[in-house]
This record gives sequence, structure tokens and C-alpha cells, in this order.
Amino acid sequence: MDIRKILTWSLGAFVLAGLALFAVQEYRLANAVPADPVAIAAADPGVTATPAAAAAGPGAATAPKPAEEKRLLVMYLHGAARCNTCLRIESLTRQALEQGMPGEVEAGEIEWSSIDTDVPKNAHLLQKYQLHTKSVVVSERLGNRELRWKNLDRIWDLIGDDVAFKGYIQTEVRAWMPGAK
Repeated sequence: MDIRKILTWSLGAFVLAGLALFAVQEYRLANAVPADPVAIAAADPGVTATPAAAAAGPGAATAPKPAEEKRLLVMYLHGAARCNTCLRIESLTRQALEQGMPGEVEAGEIEWSSIDTDVPKNAHLLQKYQLHTKSVVVSERLGNRELRWKNLDRIWDLIGDDVAFKGYIQTEVRAWMPGAK
């Protein structure tokens, strides 16, 4: 076999492997259970919940607090196309909240939402939070009014270490809890 045939077959195998990987990722995305963004849709009239979350019903993931109480909204903002790392960020953030502060989540003091910014009604969040990539944002709210927010930008540095990632999310969210200094 000459070098051209070897290169041709190698390139063909590489392309087929890439297509297979793409198909597997698309299959996983299509069958993934998304987080419930009903709380953010209820809190911000400019945000649309995904159809799956709306079908689950309000309060399926967290019990929203009465309109005039302070609460924290932790949002994972992403586009429609997500890689394994992006899905992992979402999963680890949810785990950090549910495992690290279950009482606050259950009481509705902390609300969790995953928001697709490719949905036209959600696209404004990219500018509002000055985002250039998938991000976790903590928003302090009083009723439907946002008081302050923070982009937890170290998530990309810590994604390779589950314990450090969850610890970072928990530390940042706890610092925003009422009574925190």
C-alpha cells in the first residue's frame, strides 16, 4: 500500500469517527432530562421556560418563594448545542445546590434554573449578564426585581475537579444568602 492510500483511509476513518461522536452527543442531548426553568420564567417575565419544564409544572424543581421575599436564583445559561463539558457544568451545579444546601432549595430560598439562551425570548440575558459563553449566574431578587447578580466565571477553571467545582458554587451562593457577611 502506498502512502496516499494509507492517508486516504486514515482521513476517512477520522471523519467517520468524528461523525459517530457527533451522533452520540446529539442522541444524549435529545434524551437528556433538562433542569426545570419554570422558576426563572415565573420570576422574570422576559424569560421563557423550555417546553419540558413547562410540562413538568410550576414548582417541580423548587418551590418558589412568595413574590416579595428575597431569594437567590442560580441560573445555568447555555445555548441549544451543548458539549459533554457543558452538560457536566449543569449537572455539577445542580448537585452542588441540592447536596450542599438542600434545606434552602426545598424552602425556595434558592431557586435553580437551566436556561437556553438560543430561545429568542431568553437571548437578552447574554447582554444583561455580559456573557460570552455558557455561564452560571447568581441573582439576588426581591419579588420580580433583580437587586444584584454575579457571573461565577471560575467554573471553567474548576470543571476538572468535582469537589473544587461544587465547593466554589456552594461558597459563592452561601456568600449571597441573607445574613451572610
